[in-house]
Amino acid sequence: MARTKCVARYRSQGNYVPKPKSKARKAGPSSAKVDANSKDTNDPIIQVKARPGEVVLRDIRRYQRSTEHLLGALPFQRLVREITQNYTPPGTRQWHERMWYEGYRYTSTALEAIQDATEDYLVELLEDCAVAAAHAKRKTIMPVDMALARRLRGDTPRRPFLRH
Repeated sequence: MARTKCVARYRSQGNYVPKPKSKARKAGPSSAKVDANSKDTNDPIIQVKARPGEVVLRDIRRYQRSTEHLLGALPFQRLVREITQNYTPPGTRQWHERMWYEGYRYTSTALEAIQDATEDYLVELLEDCAVAAAHAKRKTIMPVDMALARRLRGDTPRRPFLRH
């Protein structure tokens, strides 16, 4: 493909330069005869549309093969710190590396272990939800499936809390 020149959109003084409009191109020789034996290397690649469910199954296999974390490390770390901040005794401040730090401190291996355990729990819970949805002859999991899976696993109390 031929290279094209680009105009800088910002000047050194910081003034904005609008993007230049592209020029119309000439059409190539469309009426030229092509031999039956010669193949054009610039033919567009035809993408075949995936059958229903094929991409989902491919993603499932990819995630089952991989050992990487499903949740991002930094968002998970922020979530852990936010949750444990509620359980920090008031007035506990620590001096750490030229600043006051309020709350608990974690090593990277501890956060990784918490993340592994959390992801394992969520994957198993979603598997149980899928089984509950299949039992109800559905393919989509719903909140009732989540409640049933949690109740069968013993994660929630038997009776919901009474509201006043």
